[in-house]
Amino acid sequence: MSVYSVRFETDQFNTTEIHDHFINDCCFGEDLMQWVKERKDPIGFHVQYDGQEDWGWYIACEFNSRRYTLGFGYIPDDITWCIFVEKHRTLKEKLFGKAKITENDPLLIAIFEYLKTSPFDNVRLDFEPH
Repeated sequence: MSVYSVRFETDQFNTTEIHDHFINDCCFGEDLMQWVKERKDPIGFHVQYDGQEDWGWYIACEFNSRRYTLGFGYIPDDITWCIFVEKHRTLKEKLFGKAKITENDPLLIAIFEYLKTSPFDNVRLDFEPH
């Protein structure tokens, strides 16, 4: 599986205050998730639900009739915020190697283009092969 993400730098979101409802002490990204949810219409996705994991926060959503998961987290070593984009595929698509996410994925690009117009620094696409 390959992981595609949009990374950027900003001091707009919390990286120091650990809230009681955090699963662990590095579970930052709740305010970034809320910020993106508030911009779902201009980006063009529909929220199904959201939640917290031990690594950060996520939104299960739909875009162009496809299901995705958006993950939100902070990488302190790089002082970087990250939005991971995971495209869900059917069993048949997985078995036949179809509908894989690529660097041209429409939701990935929509998020990237929107963030480039936002007050963040060093907005970039990132790819991590696994």
